Amino acid sequence: MSERTHAESFDFGDLAIIKIPVVGPIGKKKYILIEASEDAAARFANARGECAKFKDGGLSGVKGLGDLPRFLLQLTLFNTNEDGSLNPQSPISHAALSKWPTRVVKPLYTEALKISEIDDDQDLKTLKKQREELDERIAKIEEDAAKNVPSDTETISHSPQSEDIADP
Repeated sequence: MSERTHAESFDFGDLAIIKIPVVGPIGKKKYILIEASEDAAARFANARGECAKFKDGGLSGVKGLGDLPRFLLQLTLFNTNEDGSLNPQSPISHAALSKWPTRVVKPLYTEALKISEIDDDQDLKTLKKQREELDERIAKIEEDAAKNVPSDTETISHSPQSEDIADP
């Protein structure tokens, strides 16, 4: 088993929120795409989870999955002030996003996921590493289980007479 270490400290004092200028497809209106806050990322994760519908202990369907890109963009894409600065009180509206073509919404959604590090653990390299680690854990459990299985010639008794008891 590998030895775990902990961080000595975390210093996020110089952390700048990622901001990407965006010119919209209608009227060349200016927006700013920002990385999701923890609250926004949690709201998005909850909305994604609510898309899965379960019945009788199993997945029975998916509903609302197509709304997720617009939902995330409503949490991360903001109108600008007259001077071009971010207006954090003015997120893009659902109505405005609904008018944009998919070829505009999709790359913005993909970028919002990327800069917000949402699903950053879902890239191929990471998934293969996770699979490898799981395979190793499964093999270890199977190996341990095989060692603990009594052979056909062994009998197990839990009676007190079968216990080795040392005389005092």
